[in-house]
Amino acid sequence: LAYLRASCRLPEAEALDVTQDFFVHLLEKGFLNKVRADRGRFRAFLRVSLRNFANSRRRDEARVRRGGDRRHVSLTGDDLDRTPAANESPETAFDREWVATIVRHAFAAMEQDLAARGKELAIEVFRLHSQAEGRPDHEAIATRLGILEPEVRNQLRVARRAFEKHLREFVRETTSSELDMIQELWDVLLNL
Repeated sequence: LAYLRASCRLPEAEALDVTQDFFVHLLEKGFLNKVRADRGRFRAFLRVSLRNFANSRRRDEARVRRGGDRRHVSLTGDDLDRTPAANESPETAFDREWVATIVRHAFAAMEQDLAARGKELAIEVFRLHSQAEGRPDHEAIATRLGILEPEVRNQLRVARRAFEKHLREFVRETTSSELDMIQELWDVLLNL
């Protein structure tokens, strides 16, 4: 404990936490089984291991503070090349692109989720429903896919739940509180 407070300049409470985490780590990973007298003193092993553990923990905490625990969203050339319409303000263009990006990523996550669960029909129904001009025709979707109209509604319900779940997750990652998440979600939904 004193070693951590002096070498890493940690407050007493944090040094105690690091020490406890270190011993849990040692026991869980079985490092004590690897200690051999011919490789040096046990005290030196503990000191070096504790210092390395504390440095790794500090590095991990810094990574999290820099956003290292966030999901990274890749930007393709298409995302970067879009220009606003002539009569569109930069703020409106930004909001439009923001919504499009969130929806695109939520849709991709929904597709992965449903495909992993063997729900490809729900994906296709949702895709056809969302691409329809005007009010989507469930009967036309049913005919195109060779299923009954009630099945279209059931598959659409499955896909909508998955899409909403992933949309919420993406929006939640960009906000700091539940209230902010709800407000942002409303903004996204209003701009669809």
